[in-house]
Amino acid sequence: YDIAFGDLDTILVDLGVESGANATIYHRVIASDGSDESSSDTRSATLERGTLTSNENGGLDSPTRFSLDQNYPNPFNPSTKISFSLEKAAPTQLVVYNMLGQKVATLVNERLNAGEHTFNFKADNLSSGIYIYRLQSASQSITKRMTLIK
Repeated sequence: YDIAFGDLDTILVDLGVESGANATIYHRVIASDGSDESSSDTRSATLERGTLTSNENGGLDSPTRFSLDQNYPNPFNPSTKISFSLEKAAPTQLVVYNMLGQKVATLVNERLNAGEHTFNFKADNLSSGIYIYRLQSASQSITKRMTLIK
């Protein structure tokens, strides 16, 4: 089971962990083929609400850079996924423009936690063509192109 980095904050809130407080989580992997079962050793990670501060190897699992991935699939019809990484929590905008520079969709306009994020862009009401999507967070910005084919 995979838990997205941003989902950890939600889990900690649901468990009543106060903002800025630490919590230690324990996990292990159990694999089964239906007749035999195998499990890994139990591992731990110390979390500060909103940020992974360390794991048992002393490493960090949070993104180390601000990045915007190419949408997938590309070309697309009628929807595509846009993924990006934030190195720190910040007000974030993900906006789609047509080639005339007109805004056609706002996918994100809120404060997001550090980590990996993926949003689905549905272009049912748009015509075929090239579109620009722009990620802005804090003082950083990245722009990429995508192609809608109907």
